[in-house]
Amino acid sequence: MTLLNFRLARCRTLLIAGVSIAAATAARAESPTLEVVVVTAQRQPVATLATPLSIGRVDRSAIELLGATHSSEALNRVPGVMVQRGSGQESLTAIRSPVLTGAGSCGAFLFLENGVPIRPVGFCNVNEMLEINTEQADAIEVLRGTGTALYGSNSVHGTINVLQDAPTELPPWQLGLGLGPDQYTRGSLIASHQGETTAFGIKALYTHDGGWRDESGFDEGKLNATLTTGAGGSIPSRFDLAATKLEQETAGFILGKNAYRDPALSVQNLNPEAYRNANAVRITGLVQPQTSLPGQLELRPYLRTSRMDFLQHFLLGQPVERNGQESAGVMTSFDWDFGDRLWPDHRARPRVGGFFPRRRSGWAHDRRQPGRQRNSSRRPAL
Repeated sequence: MTLLNFRLARCRTLLIAGVSIAAATAARAESPTLEVVVVTAQRQPVATLATPLSIGRVDRSAIELLGATHSSEALNRVPGVMVQRGSGQESLTAIRSPVLTGAGSCGAFLFLENGVPIRPVGFCNVNEMLEINTEQADAIEVLRGTGTALYGSNSVHGTINVLQDAPTELPPWQLGLGLGPDQYTRGSLIASHQGETTAFGIKALYTHDGGWRDESGFDEGKLNATLTTGAGGSIPSRFDLAATKLEQETAGFILGKNAYRDPALSVQNLNPEAYRNANAVRITGLVQPQTSLPGQLELRPYLRTSRMDFLQHFLLGQPVERNGQESAGVMTSFDWDFGDRLWPDHRARPRVGGFFPRRRSGWAHDRRQPGRQRNSSRRPAL
C-alpha cells in the first residue's frame, strides 16, 4: 500500500467513525431519559442520581423476569449485596459486610415492607426475610451502609425495603402456575378492583417444594391485601395486610472432604429431625391528612405479630428456640415546605431534601407558569 492509499484509507476510517459517533449522539439526544426514582432514602420519591446515598433497586420487570424462588435471587443482583441461601427459605445476609449469623446479625440489617420495619427492635431473626412476599413485590430497594434514624435502629450495615403494589397498579385478575423438579409447585393469584374513591388489591402465593435433599421440603403461603381510600379527597389513605406461614423440614450439614462432589453424599440429610415453623401477620397504614401548615403530614400506624420455633440442630444438645412478639405503634413525619419564603427565585430552590418535597398525590401548583395546574400521578410514597 502506497503512502497516498494509506492516507485515503485512514481518512475514510475517520469519516465513518465520525458519522457513527454523530448518529449515536443524535439517537441518544432523541431517546427519552428514564429517571429511576427511589423512596427509601427520604420516604419521598427522589431521583437516584440526586440521592447522596449508595442505594440499589430491583424493579418489577426484573422480579417478574427472574421468577425467583428465594429472596436471594433478586437481592444478589444489587452490587454490594450477597445473601447466602440456607436450607429451604433460610438465608444469611451480607451488605458490604461479613456474612453475619445468629445474634450478631440482629442489629446489622433493617428489613422494611412499605417503609415500616417488619419486626421491633431486639426481636429480629437472621432469617426474617422469609416473612416478606418478595416474589410478587413491586420493587426492592437496598440502602447500602449504615442507615439513619429515619426508620429506627438495626441498620448498621444496610436497609432492605420491599415495596408492594398499589391496587391501581395491579391487573383485574391474574393466575400463575409454576412446576419444577423435586415436586416443586407454585401457584399465584393477583386481583384488584377500583371504585370512584376506593381501590382494593390482593396478591397470594403458595409454594410446595419437596427438596432436593432427603426430607428437606417446605410448604409456604404468603398473602398481601391493600385498600386505598380518599383518592382525590382531603385524607388519602392506604392500608396493607401482610401474612406469611412456613412449615419447613430443614436439612443439616453434610460431612467429609469434597462431600458436595459425591452424588450420593450431597443429597443426604444428617438431621432429618430438624424443622422450622414460622408465621407472621402485619397491618400497616399510611394516612396523609391535610393541614393548614405548609407541608405534608404522614401517619403510619402498624400492628405486628410473629411466631417462630425451630430446632437448633447446629448446636450441642439441639435445643428448640421459640420466639414471638406483638407490637403496635404509629410512625409520624411532617415535611415542611417553605416555598418562596426563603427562595424568591424558584430556580434556586433545592430540588431534593427533606424540607422541600414534591407533592405525591392530588393537585400541585406549577411555579413555572403562574396559574397553571398540573395533576401529579405519583402514588403516595412508601
